[in-house]
Amino acid sequence: MIRTLDDDFGTVSALAVRGERIIAAGSAEECVTAAGPGARHVDLGGATVIPGLTDSHIHTSMYARDLVSVDLRKTKSLDIALDLIRTHAATLEPGAWLLGGRWDSNRWDVPVLPDRRSLDHAVPDRPAWLPTIDGHTAWVNSAALRALGIDRTTPNPPGGRIDRDADGEPTGIMRETATHLLDELIADVTVLQPLLRSALDRLLSHGLTSIHGIDGLEALHAFQALRKAGDLPIRVHKLIRHADLTDAIDSGLATGDGDSWIRTGPVKLFTDGAVGSHSCFMSHDFADEPGNHGHAVTALPELRDLVHNSHNAGIAIAAHAIGDRANHDLIDAFAEVLSGHHEHRLRYRIEHAQYLQHSDVKRIARLGIIASMQPKHCTATRLHCYTTAPAFASYEEHLKGRLRPGMMADFAVLADDPFSMDPSELHQVKVHSTFVGGEVRWCS
Repeated sequence: MIRTLDDDFGTVSALAVRGERIIAAGSAEECVTAAGPGARHVDLGGATVIPGLTDSHIHTSMYARDLVSVDLRKTKSLDIALDLIRTHAATLEPGAWLLGGRWDSNRWDVPVLPDRRSLDHAVPDRPAWLPTIDGHTAWVNSAALRALGIDRTTPNPPGGRIDRDADGEPTGIMRETATHLLDELIADVTVLQPLLRSALDRLLSHGLTSIHGIDGLEALHAFQALRKAGDLPIRVHKLIRHADLTDAIDSGLATGDGDSWIRTGPVKLFTDGAVGSHSCFMSHDFADEPGNHGHAVTALPELRDLVHNSHNAGIAIAAHAIGDRANHDLIDAFAEVLSGHHEHRLRYRIEHAQYLQHSDVKRIARLGIIASMQPKHCTATRLHCYTTAPAFASYEEHLKGRLRPGMMADFAVLADDPFSMDPSELHQVKVHSTFVGGEVRWCS
């Protein structure tokens, strides 16, 4: 059974594919006729076919590195985390950075922030950089601080903070934009490319055929290198990092440039932090931290300038906003350049849109802004969030998200029909194979 995801959620029994495109969807007889003599017939043995999935918010480089990094997601104490770190460090080449993390001290038996001294005891001989689960805070050791040239005299970067002890020395906790100081050290494409290729196979194994990549130029260069080698198996809608915006504008780059394999997306901006770090910008103080309502990573005047400059250059914006005040200010900035007509060429996105004031929900709808919630934060309509919705967000609704003539032949073959399953069992669905551009890119 083939779930086309057309408006009536209809099904067909066969697809005909020529090159990268679907040329017919209907009965087996209709598709055989459309395909013509000599066409190869593939019997999927009664499996269910759905349009290929798209992850519309993925830090692919981070994910690729995570696959070979220490995983602290499930740790329940600082001591357990340190034991895992010691074990992982013993597997690394001499001098190699220890990366990974994804820890959440709120889940530890004693929920306090760790420091560089405890990490120094576990990893004395190499730099260690371990971000939190939300990626907005990092825990580093003394070797990492030395490698980055950070000491008591180092100023906080704009929009970030280096935590310090009573003597003014860095504690080993880096927040928000201060975590970006590592970027240049881990941006070597020759290192990233094989890691990224392995990560793409993992994504294919889950039925993904496209991604909206949030990483920097190092990821773009790795994707381009894979494509040049004929080894890029997934379509990439590549967002522009804020730091690269000026160069993108100067070079004449615009949202939508490229082709069906690598296409330029919007610029990714940050307006605030995250809930777990108590750094998202709220209109009221956090209940357990009076006096703190988060803060703006990008001040409103700068945000407005960025929106106008990008808009005039033909570059759309996808802005991270979690707190209700951050979302409100961002919608204000978007409203200044959007007419309110949904057919406007540039499609603006709010990444996460986690806390909203009631009046702003209506403004988002009226202005045609895409509330880019991640499906794992959503309780219903998840297949739509992985298919037709991201296709619209990347201006590719005529190419992706449904299985109909003219669309790309990107689809996943599943062992079960997700429409007839208990929702609690969806995570157990097995992917038999994944097709991108009419070719099998992964098979179990």
